[in-house]
Amino acid sequence: MRAYCSEPARGRRNWTGKAEEKKAVYQNRRRIQGERGKRLLRQRGERVERNFAHLYETGAMRRTHLRCHRKILKRLLIHAAAFNLGLVMRKISGCGTPRGMAECLQTLLLLLRLL
Repeated sequence: MRAYCSEPARGRRNWTGKAEEKKAVYQNRRRIQGERGKRLLRQRGERVERNFAHLYETGAMRRTHLRCHRKILKRLLIHAAAFNLGLVMRKISGCGTPRGMAECLQTLLLLLRLL
């Protein structure tokens, strides 16, 4: 298994005494410059980073009023689980929230009454 890690521009590095690290970094750079590496990094941006950006910005997780780090992680986990549940609901039924599901059911009942 090979890693395709994006690397920020850090400037010149000092590789004295770090031959293995240098080799690993240079191999990673070579991999991410290819077509497959670029495709994988684009997919990561679409599937992973966009979801977390949505959680932090729209879901108001950027700032929280909890004190303990453990409590913050628990809240983030519940937030992410609810987001993923909404994605599953949207995939299965076409409605992503319980309120949206209720509206879909009301529309379905209305259509049945009209028939």
